[in-house]
Amino acid sequence: MAQIEGAVNDGTSGDPAVGSDLINHLLLCMYSPSSEATSYPETFPENFTVSLTQTSSAHGAFGERSGTSVSPVLSRPLSAPYTGVAPPTSSTKWGDLITNNPHRVVYYGRPDLTDDTKLRYEWKSIPRGVNLGSSYVIVGFCLDAATQTTTMIVEQSTGGTAVQAYADAYFLTPAVTGTCSPNLAVLAGTSPFQLAHRLFHYGVDLLSPSPLMAAVLTTGVGSKTKCCSVFGPTNVGSVDLAVAPSNTNGTPSIPTTIKVNTQKFRLTVTSKSGSTPVNGVKITLTTGTNNGTPTTIRKAASQTADCKTAPPAVGVTGQDGNAAGTYDFPFLCITSTGGVFVTITADVDGRSDQPVSLTSNKAKVIP
Repeated sequence: MAQIEGAVNDGTSGDPAVGSDLINHLLLCMYSPSSEATSYPETFPENFTVSLTQTSSAHGAFGERSGTSVSPVLSRPLSAPYTGVAPPTSSTKWGDLITNNPHRVVYYGRPDLTDDTKLRYEWKSIPRGVNLGSSYVIVGFCLDAATQTTTMIVEQSTGGTAVQAYADAYFLTPAVTGTCSPNLAVLAGTSPFQLAHRLFHYGVDLLSPSPLMAAVLTTGVGSKTKCCSVFGPTNVGSVDLAVAPSNTNGTPSIPTTIKVNTQKFRLTVTSKSGSTPVNGVKITLTTGTNNGTPTTIRKAASQTADCKTAPPAVGVTGQDGNAAGTYDFPFLCITSTGGVFVTITADVDGRSDQPVSLTSNKAKVIP
């Protein structure tokens, strides 16, 4: 497959349909259909024709990565790609990311033409169950985050749909330098887009790309994408915040009496744009007015963990094993006595926005 990539890139490959047939037969030789099902594409045999088409107008992508390679897989034309997949940093080796044996992966892609107005792209991998451990890769797009201030990257997969966390696609440069294609020629779009960056976090047994416009993925709806995910820009004009448990007015509900340092309680925060979960929202919990000494809310690791040495109550939706658009604080505790309110503040990480806050009922923290 690495040789096929080289032939496509240097213009010496033949009929893309023949190449597609060859890859499907290679997969039959490489993997057992009965015991290695996650090594096959979701649909088998797969149609790799667009991914192997040399012409720039097809905007296909195909690349094998392993070992010490740090280079991204880019859509064609390679001199001015619209999108690409890359390691989290320019010095991270692909072989160090992949925990499968052998440490190899093929990324391939093609434009999603189900709606020509959305400029979306479908990225897949072989094996579809590629294991990147606790690391991630980036999927970047040539979209201008500076001018498209409410744009983020949405992922649509068989597991659901989610807006992914914002980050930087370092391997793409602005269109003004001639190395970033502002749109897909086969799709509608006349705006002179330049650059925006986003991250997609790939967790264990999942493939998920990130923001140029880039995004961060973890497990959960819209991010556990073993194969068939479509990524592209979406407008996120506002993010709605919700918490459980909550009072009848939707504000956080905490125990009215809490024993200092030892009593733990739970709050689960969700962030959505309409009905779509939004990852990458930084959730910060703080304490408000109290009648005793200054106090702090902390995020303990367990029911018996020491509250005083626990870290601050901060999390990012969709990370740390949480479902898309969610962050769960299962073991919250207060460090000193008094009358306390808990305030939840949500801020989309990496974007210039207006944070949203919710304030709980008053709790009496006792010795």
